Amino acid sequence: MASTMALGPAITAVLALLRASVTLTTHVGARVYPDDRGSVPSRPAFPYVQVESSSEVPLNTMGTPSASKYGSEARVNVRVVSQSQSEAQANAISSVVKGVLDAQPITIAGYAFAGIEYQQLTPVTDVVDGCAGIREWVNEYLITVHQ
Repeated sequence: MASTMALGPAITAVLALLRASVTLTTHVGARVYPDDRGSVPSRPAFPYVQVESSSEVPLNTMGTPSASKYGSEARVNVRVVSQSQSEAQANAISSVVKGVLDAQPITIAGYAFAGIEYQQLTPVTDVVDGCAGIREWVNEYLITVHQ
């Protein structure tokens, strides 16, 4: 079995889980976007969620070329974007995302084993005219896969 890249299928799986969450859609509607050029409208409605690739490293085991020995650790960022003047909205949506993803079952195409784990939150606030304009809560997840 050949080694394959996991990041693309991992992002597809994360998008599917988030879009299927009724709790998340009560906060953001259908505004769960991939990190494709043009997927977020130029004048987006807020709040929204964007799923982005971060990195991938091999996690292979020993074995013959025909054995299922290839795996990866893929990092995926889930960016929660809000225009709220307080942190409450971004925090609430990030908490919902964490409940949907962290340590929950996930199926990654092409892999027999897959697990997802919350890693960290990096809050970013864009200041406009001395006020918080856009809040971006970048939630990082580690996805471990093996064939």
